[in-house]
Formats: sequence, C-alpha cells, structure tokens
Amino acid sequence: MVINTFILKTLVILFAIASGMGLLSCKNTQAYDKFAKELDSLSIVVQQATNTFKSIDSVSSMEAYTKYKIYGDFITTHLKDTVTKTDAEKLQQFYSSGKEIETFVKLRTDLINHTSLTMKQLKNLSNDLKNGSITSEEAVDFISKEKRNAELTIEELKVNTEIASKHLTYFAESSVYVENIIKTINGGNLPALPKPIQ
Repeated sequence: MVINTFILKTLVILFAIASGMGLLSCKNTQAYDKFAKELDSLSIVVQQATNTFKSIDSVSSMEAYTKYKIYGDFITTHLKDTVTKTDAEKLQQFYSSGKEIETFVKLRTDLINHTSLTMKQLKNLSNDLKNGSITSEEAVDFISKEKRNAELTIEELKVNTEIASKHLTYFAESSVYVENIIKTINGGNLPALPKPIQ
C-alpha cells in the first residue's frame, strides 16, 4: 500500500501542476488571441490603405511623368519670349506638380514593397502569438514595434495617395496651357511622346 499511496500522491501532484500550467496557458492563450486579433485587424487597415494607394492609376502616372519630362525639356530649351501671367502660373503649376509626380513614380514601388513587408511582419507575429512561439514579454515588445510601424506605413500611404491624386489633377489642368504654349512656339505641333505600353 505504501507504493500505491506514493504513486497516488505523485499523480495528484503531477495533476495539480498540469492543471496549473493549463490555466496559465489558457490565460496566455486568451491574451495572445486578443493580441493576434488586434494585429489581424491592423493588417486589414494596412491592406485597405495599400489598395487605395494602388488605385492611383500607374499608367496615368507614368504618362504624366513622361509628358512632364518631354514637355518640360522642350519648354526649357525653346521658350524665349515672355509669357502672360496666367501662362507663367500654369507653367509653374506644371513644373511643381510634375516634380511631385516624378517623386511618386520613383517611390511607388518602394512604398508598395515596404507595405508588403509590413503585412508579412504583422502576419508572422500574429501566427507566432497564435502558436505560442514567443513569451508574453517578447509579445508586448514586438506588438508595440509592429503596431507603430504599421501606423507609420498607413500614414505614409495616406499622405502619398493624397499628394499623388492632387498633383495628377493639377498637372492635367496645367498641361492644357503648356500644350498651347508649345504649339505656339513649335508651329502647332507637340513633341512626340512614346506610345503607352499595352
């Protein structure tokens, strides 16, 4: 009977330890699930901001950028006469909006790649939380960093979307005036633009 009592006590102690660990694990799992859901929600917001950013037509942006470079170079080289105040303002608008479009075109791919990396990091952290692969201390630190990174990415996407949209509109408005100036000094013709890639 001594052996059975010893085995029974050992089993009771092991059961108590396992139950305690199960309760702690359950509490951690609940906390991790909460964090994982928060990260998943943040991923959705990042994806929505990315989709809005991508909705700016890259073909239109490239066409505007090409027109800015070719027409801008032509104006710089060939415009010798004084222009009206309205034409001068439209030329200024053409150059400033064209410069913003140039920046947008050059940074667009980098920003999309950065956003993809942010999404991947959020997903990996969410999976690590769901799998219990990291400690609660690590989780708090990682979550804080990834949330801040995601918030900055969302803000950067939002700002660049607004800037690109605004300057594409300004550029389209000023292009009409610039084309008229070019036609006036170039016998009614515009410089040839490359055909868009289909």
